[in-house]
Amino acid sequence: MSTGTALVFVGGTAADRAARLDPMVDGRAVDGLVLRAAGTMLESDIPYAGLHQLLRPVLDRAEALPDRQRAALGVLFGEGAPDRLLLGVAVLNLLAEIGPVLVVVADMQWLDPDSLRVLTFVARRLDGEPVAFLGASDRDHFGLPHERIGPLAVSAPVAVEPVAALEERARHAVSRGAYATAARLLERAGHPLRAAELAILVGYPGWAQELLSRVDGRQAEVSLRRGQALALTPRRDAAQRLLVDAAKELSEPLASEAVASAAIVAYYTGRRDGVHGDSLWVRALVDPSSVSSAEIADVPDDPAQLTAYGTMAWLIDETAVAIELFERATDLAQLPDVLRCAAGWAYLEAGQWASARLVAAASARAAADGDLPHTSAAATILDATVLALQGDSSSARSLALDALASMTPRASGSVIARGRWALGLAAMADGDFESAYDQFRLMFADEHYQITRLAVADLAAAAARTGHDVSSIVDGIEPFSRRQRMLLARARALSTPDFPEPHFLAALADSADWPFDHARTQLDYAEWLRRRLRPAEARPHLVAALETFRRLGARPWISRTLAELRAAGVRDVDAAPNRLLELTPQQQEIVRLAAQGLSNKEIGERLFLSPRTVGSHLYRSFPKLGVTSRGQLHQFFQQHRL
Repeated sequence: MSTGTALVFVGGTAADRAARLDPMVDGRAVDGLVLRAAGTMLESDIPYAGLHQLLRPVLDRAEALPDRQRAALGVLFGEGAPDRLLLGVAVLNLLAEIGPVLVVVADMQWLDPDSLRVLTFVARRLDGEPVAFLGASDRDHFGLPHERIGPLAVSAPVAVEPVAALEERARHAVSRGAYATAARLLERAGHPLRAAELAILVGYPGWAQELLSRVDGRQAEVSLRRGQALALTPRRDAAQRLLVDAAKELSEPLASEAVASAAIVAYYTGRRDGVHGDSLWVRALVDPSSVSSAEIADVPDDPAQLTAYGTMAWLIDETAVAIELFERATDLAQLPDVLRCAAGWAYLEAGQWASARLVAAASARAAADGDLPHTSAAATILDATVLALQGDSSSARSLALDALASMTPRASGSVIARGRWALGLAAMADGDFESAYDQFRLMFADEHYQITRLAVADLAAAAARTGHDVSSIVDGIEPFSRRQRMLLARARALSTPDFPEPHFLAALADSADWPFDHARTQLDYAEWLRRRLRPAEARPHLVAALETFRRLGARPWISRTLAELRAAGVRDVDAAPNRLLELTPQQQEIVRLAAQGLSNKEIGERLFLSPRTVGSHLYRSFPKLGVTSRGQLHQFFQQHRL
């Protein structure tokens, strides 16, 4: 079995599975260490028991890991509350550091849920690492490459354990963040409502619904939990009704929890009827115009608070603030469901497109680890949008169409609006402005209260090239943020034939935080100036726009800007491609950090990678950039103003 791969043998008897595992281990292609673990019924409710069994022989090698990752491994000894994302990355990097290594896990069906989730996380991310994963289970529920070797097992009855011992173990599991284990214990203890709450928290809506069907009485709280479970599925209309009704019947703090959950559903669907609340979170989600930038200052230095406030900053178009808060938090897994992509959209808007694609990839993996199709589609469309802006319109269109096809219209208005936007940008990249206009116009026909208005400048740009009149739409928008005022000014400039110059100048005056929008406004203004026989005034705008488009890798807009420069009388223009774009998004982030002077260990700490993996990426990246050292890397970024 080669490194960088994973395989699980599923079904059959224990002897059948052993007959497949043992020969592969004995005759393995991995020339290195073999780590073994086996699930057992007696330890299935002990958090991280399986992971402790697997890693115990090599935990002394954890000294090579960054500090935060090494500390995360402390949960294997009952130390502290786990950060599941950080723990998964720490395990992956520990294995990579000691590789080549073959991980062999038998009887995965009896692993404790926390170990199973971490090992699934690791097994899905082995590409390029000196690690292989081989497992066996009597059932198929891991989302990993598998080979069926016989019929699946029927779940065996669980031994009875005392109404009190189970509850105490559940409390201990919750204190350590082992929510899936706690939910299983509470289910066995006869507390389905409390178990359902935890099942929702870890992303198991089907299990939560089954648990809730066993609850007698307490109907308002059951409605709250059922609404939260349905919010993770396409049945969000039903979820919102349940949550709004539950909020009216519940007392605090559950009433506020119901309203906060209903606000997230409102953002998902794009329909906020009946969702009202005074909390900052609810207002940012359903009425962002009511939130001022002053209200998101002085955020507590806590990851959950930082990510929540970062999301709210993004919702009110304070992009730079949002990115600062997300990066202080570092753990984007704290974000709820689809709002995990908020950081990605903020990066995109700020011109950090490689970072946006990294967030999209991480979000898609997290969605695939659970059953979250909405989150998966949102991540796919974020990636499609970056690809469209960089001129890979075919890939962008394919991704966006696939994501849209998986969505239920009334359940996923936010994803559908973003998908239309990605398709419109892909059409623009191809120069097909009529198709672009059709996509943007669909966004305004089925409006999402927060997202649609952000496409007004794109709608006006497509309309200006196709002869459509969108002045009524433009005039009907009331902006509430700096970014929206900037976009509306550009839209007015493009849709006002008589005297657009003041609108161009207004858009340019307040768009520096959004480099792609700023550069497109420079290009539009320069085109207008040249047509008015003012080429000398157009040239500085075109040169500045070209520099931004080259840095971002916005190839279609690079071509348009070069054509305009030639028309404005500029012949000697550096049209060389940005070599940084030959690297993967992750490699781009690594070389940027290395150019800033960070060590491999520090970069690994920032990006949840092992120092060895960072070094490997740098080794492969240097020839593509034409450099041989970190010093030259710094010079490369200075020379190209990247």
